[in-house]
Amino acid sequence: MVEEARFRASAVVKREQRSWNEARAPVVHRRFGRAKRGPIGVDARGMRFEFSRARAVREQWRRKPKLIVTCENSPPCTVRTPLFVNDLRTGNLLWTGDSYWVRVKVENKGRTRAEKIQVSLSNLYYRPSVDGEFSEDARHHFPLNLKWAHIGLPILDGISPDMVALCDVIALSDPANPHRPQLANIPSNATVGRLQLEVDLPPEFDSLRPGSWKLTLRIGAANAKPIEKTLLFSHTGEWRQNDVDMRRECLRVSLT
Repeated sequence: MVEEARFRASAVVKREQRSWNEARAPVVHRRFGRAKRGPIGVDARGMRFEFSRARAVREQWRRKPKLIVTCENSPPCTVRTPLFVNDLRTGNLLWTGDSYWVRVKVENKGRTRAEKIQVSLSNLYYRPSVDGEFSEDARHHFPLNLKWAHIGLPILDGISPDMVALCDVIALSDPANPHRPQLANIPSNATVGRLQLEVDLPPEFDSLRPGSWKLTLRIGAANAKPIEKTLLFSHTGEWRQNDVDMRRECLRVSLT
């Protein structure tokens, strides 16, 4: 009798403990896969949905495009190319020579395609000499987009993963070009840079006289947050027919 009473008491304790556990957490029906909701429990199907949604958000974040921007005083960012000047009305060749193009290289290191990429010039600073200080250039109304190389558009449709695109920033022509813009107080034999903006401005608004220039660039896409870079560009106004001498003595380009 005593052993039977102990057995019954133990069974009651186990049954009460099981009821308490069922009240604290959901119990999934083995046959139908449904969860019974206790007083403080959570629906198992809802838990699976929340977990799947969190995993999808995390995977989407991991697969976003990642834009890497570089620029240096060597190809393909700084290139010397032939320049041909033609008569717009007749198409006749008027002059031929060389010019330099300064470009930023935009690379997508992410896992998905970057959409609608643009490079915007937001600030411009000028320093006439090495000993001076940079001061903001007030001729422009920024921001203005720059044009992508070879297509001349301000917005690029896309960059696939592990692919590269180049965006034009500055063009520097041989001063022997008789059709280049002439600026006041600038010798006719001095080089003058020109910004490659999305709109055509008069030379006095988009030209870079000899000295040092600091450009603030913002690079972004429809599915990637903008990043900010500073391009340092300087030219002495002199021109060298030898490319190595030109880069070493008259032209400086860097990106930070």
